[in-house]
Amino acid sequence: MKALSYTALRSTLAKTMKKVCDGHEPIVITRKSEGAVTNLPFAYNIANHRRFTVRVKLSC
Repeated sequence: MKALSYTALRSTLAKTMKKVCDGHEPIVITRKSEGAVTNLPFAYNIANHRRFTVRVKLSC
Protein backbone atom coordinates (compact mmCIF):
# COMPACT_ATOMS: atom_id res chain seq x y z
CA MET A 1 0.00 0.00 0.00
CA LYS A 2 1.41 3.36 -0.99
CA ALA A 3 1.36 6.49 1.14
CA LEU A 4 1.09 10.10 0.02
CA SER A 5 1.11 13.32 1.99
CA TYR A 6 -1.97 15.55 1.99
CA THR A 7 0.08 18.33 0.39
CA ALA A 8 1.24 16.08 -2.46
CA LEU A 9 -2.29 14.73 -2.92
CA ARG A 10 -3.75 18.22 -3.42
CA SER A 11 -1.58 18.80 -6.48
CA THR A 12 -2.29 15.38 -8.03
CA LEU A 13 -5.81 14.56 -6.82
CA ALA A 14 -7.38 13.51 -10.15
CA LYS A 15 -4.33 11.46 -11.17
CA THR A 16 -4.14 9.76 -7.76
CA MET A 17 -7.85 8.90 -7.73
CA LYS A 18 -7.51 7.33 -11.19
CA LYS A 19 -4.56 5.23 -9.99
CA VAL A 20 -6.52 4.05 -6.94
CA CYS A 21 -9.50 3.01 -9.07
CA ASP A 22 -7.49 1.48 -11.91
CA GLY A 23 -5.08 -0.37 -9.62
CA HIS A 24 -7.78 -1.50 -7.16
CA GLU A 25 -5.41 -0.71 -4.29
CA PRO A 26 -5.92 1.73 -1.44
CA ILE A 27 -3.61 4.65 -0.72
CA VAL A 28 -2.78 6.12 2.68
CA ILE A 29 -3.02 9.89 2.97
CA THR A 30 -0.81 11.26 5.73
CA ARG A 31 -1.33 14.55 7.54
CA LYS A 32 1.01 16.48 9.83
CA SER A 33 -1.26 17.18 12.78
CA GLU A 34 -3.94 14.54 12.29
CA GLY A 35 -4.20 10.80 11.83
CA ALA A 36 -3.71 9.20 8.45
CA VAL A 37 -6.69 8.20 6.31
CA THR A 38 -7.14 5.59 3.60
CA ASN A 39 -8.60 6.21 0.15
CA LEU A 40 -9.84 3.04 -1.50
CA PRO A 41 -11.86 2.32 -4.62
CA PHE A 42 -15.58 1.72 -4.19
CA ALA A 43 -15.23 -1.72 -5.80
CA TYR A 44 -12.42 -2.69 -3.42
CA ASN A 45 -12.62 -6.42 -2.74
CA ILE A 46 -12.19 -6.65 1.00
CA ALA A 47 -12.50 -10.44 0.92
CA ASN A 48 -9.09 -10.67 -0.76
CA HIS A 49 -7.50 -8.31 1.77
CA ARG A 50 -8.43 -9.65 5.18
CA ARG A 51 -5.76 -7.55 6.91
CA PHE A 52 -8.08 -4.53 6.72
CA THR A 53 -11.27 -3.97 8.64
CA VAL A 54 -13.50 -1.46 6.91
CA ARG A 55 -16.85 -0.09 7.92
CA VAL A 56 -18.73 1.97 5.39
CA LYS A 57 -21.83 3.95 6.18
CA LEU A 58 -23.71 5.11 3.11
CA SER A 59 -26.36 7.73 3.61
CA CYS A 60 -28.77 8.73 0.88
